[in-house]
Amino acid sequence: MKIELKNHELVPAINFLSGMVVKANEGRPVTKFKKLVVTAVEELHESQMELIHQFGRKDENEQLIPAEDGNGYMLEPSTSAEYARELNKLYDEEVLIDTGIHEKIIGKLSGILESYEVEISGEDAEIYDRLLEEFEKEENYA
Repeated sequence: MKIELKNHELVPAINFLSGMVVKANEGRPVTKFKKLVVTAVEELHESQMELIHQFGRKDENEQLIPAEDGNGYMLEPSTSAEYARELNKLYDEEVLIDTGIHEKIIGKLSGILESYEVEISGEDAEIYDRLLEEFEKEENYA
């Protein structure tokens, strides 16, 4: 089973899955899938760092210069617009999350999501819908 999400949906998916309140026997599929999404976020972070190395301002030793506020790194002013374009492309890229050896366990997540009866709104509602779409798509192909 392969679940397709865009990079910008990965963190909201982790947040939603982390906040789910489920019965004990439903926790395993949620946890297994969340671990796979976390792995995808780690890969996204590596790609973001590659962009920062490409567009970031460096000192005389070729080390990235931290931002003044301590969050992230400074960018070269001449390439900051290009960095923003590349970062947006990266966030819009699709990621295939392969459930691999945990396919049977994670396959149960579809039913858990369908029967999930908690009020949600905003970003949680959007990612809930996306996850359901992806699991339903997989069920239709099976």
